Amino acid sequence: MSLPLALLTLMIIVVSVILVALLWYSKTAYGDSQTEVDQLLASLSPGELEPPATLVKLILRLQEDAFTHVVCRDVIAHLEGSDGDIQPMQLRVLLWRYLLPKRIGRKLMLALYAHFMSFEGGRGMTYGARHYFDKAPADLSDDECLALYVTSLAPSRYSPTRNEEELDAQCRRYAWVLRDPT
Repeated sequence: MSLPLALLTLMIIVVSVILVALLWYSKTAYGDSQTEVDQLLASLSPGELEPPATLVKLILRLQEDAFTHVVCRDVIAHLEGSDGDIQPMQLRVLLWRYLLPKRIGRKLMLALYAHFMSFEGGRGMTYGARHYFDKAPADLSDDECLALYVTSLAPSRYSPTRNEEELDAQCRRYAWVLRDPT
């Protein structure tokens, strides 16, 4: 057997072992958490289960592929009770990015995103709508949805109650999404 053929055979074996290990890990890491994910989904408020169309448009247009990563990171942090430090979770997030959307679908992924939005003093789109605008999520105007989205990106920096000028500047930066018909 020649040296290149032996190296190729060895590489195939190593890659196969790694793939089998990843598949096993994904079944144990994800499989054990399915009940917890179902409980988390059952705990979502009606406002989070049906985010306003404007907020959905903002999330999908501005977050693009990062949206799935953010949801998976937040779900794992919630299940593990961690503070969201991404370094120890890299492999789990990578696996969940593939598994979770297939398991629950895009609509529930958006609901989880709305559930994990961060604001001053609390989490969740329902909390943010009540805290900043004293409204239910379904009653928010397009501009209020935009302000809520921007605030969730950096709650202390874009707070409508403490830093309205910074929030307005950032909202103007993203206003094109509201005018875009797609």
